[in-house]
Amino acid sequence: MLITILMIIFILLMLGISYYLFKHRKQSFMVFHPESNPNLQHLLITTSYSLLIISIFAIVATATKSTILISIALLLGVVAVIAFELMLLTYFPKK
Repeated sequence: MLITILMIIFILLMLGISYYLFKHRKQSFMVFHPESNPNLQHLLITTSYSLLIISIFAIVATATKSTILISIALLLGVVAVIAFELMLLTYFPKK
């Protein structure tokens, strides 16, 4: 039961991040300006869709209550977010 609740929280977080990234693909967020950088805009869109697909996979994993699928969903989510953050560093404004 606790795993199901925690997975629901994980899924909501992933969907929230996915929506936020997709919403801000044409407007500035934090210190980044994707409206003036098409590569950054593409990164936001790609990451947003990736997180959406991982969220759908996590929903299926949670519904089946398969420990292996839940572990894979968590691992994919963590790797996707870390990879996005590392790629985002290349667009950090330099002064």
